[in-house]
Amino acid sequence: MNENRETKKRGWGPAVLAAAVLLLLAAALVFAGLLFSDPGERGEGPEPLPENAAWTAAGCVLTGESFELTEGQLCTVLAAGLREHPVSWLDGEALRVEAAENQRLTIYAPVTWNGMRFHVAAELEVARQAQDKRLSAAVTSVTVGRVPVPPAWVMDRLAGSLPDAVEAEGTTLRVSSELPLLLLGEERTLAALEVREAAVSSEGVALSFAVNADGTADLIEEGLDWLQAFLG
Repeated sequence: MNENRETKKRGWGPAVLAAAVLLLLAAALVFAGLLFSDPGERGEGPEPLPENAAWTAAGCVLTGESFELTEGQLCTVLAAGLREHPVSWLDGEALRVEAAENQRLTIYAPVTWNGMRFHVAAELEVARQAQDKRLSAAVTSVTVGRVPVPPAWVMDRLAGSLPDAVEAEGTTLRVSSELPLLLLGEERTLAALEVREAAVSSEGVALSFAVNADGTADLIEEGLDWLQAFLG
C-alpha cells in the first residue's frame, strides 16, 4: 500500500512541472499579444491647415492674438517636421495627436525597433520655459501596445536616436522656442520668431508669437562699444 502511495507521489512531480511550464508559456503568449497588439488609433490624423495660414500667423504676431491649431492641424505640422528631419524608427505618416486639458498631449504612432513593429502612445505635459527659450514636453506615461512601460526606461533607449534639434534630459524633451528670421553669417541670429505661449486644451493648441530682436540689440551694443574704444 505504501509503495503505491509513493509511486503516485512521484507521478505528480512531472505533471506539476508540465502544468507550471504550460502556465508560464500561456502567460508569455498573452504578454506578447498585449505588447504587439494595436489598441487602435488615438487622436486625430493630419488635417489641412487653414488657407493662408502663414499670413494668419503673421497677423497674430502684429495683433498679439493666438494662432490656433486643431489636433489634426497640429498632427500635420508634426508630420511635416518629421519629413524634414526623419526619425528612422518612427512612422511619421501614421502619427496621431490627441489634445486634452491641463497642457496634455498624447502622441500615437507605430514604431519599428530592432526589426519589430510596436504601436506606442506617449502622454506629454507641454510647457514653455521662458528663461532658456525652450518648449518642453515631459513624458508622463508610455504605453506599448496595451502594456504600460516606465517612461524613464523608454527614454534611456531612445536618447541617442532623437533628431538633432531635440534635447533629452531624463524624461523631458526640449526644443527651441525660436525660429530664426534674420541671420548674420551662418550662426548668428539677429531676429527670431519666438513662441511666447503654447496653451493646450481639448480644443487643440493656441500659440502666441512675438518677434525677438535680442541679437540685433546685442550687435548694436557691440558696435557702440567698438566705437567708444576706437574713438577713445
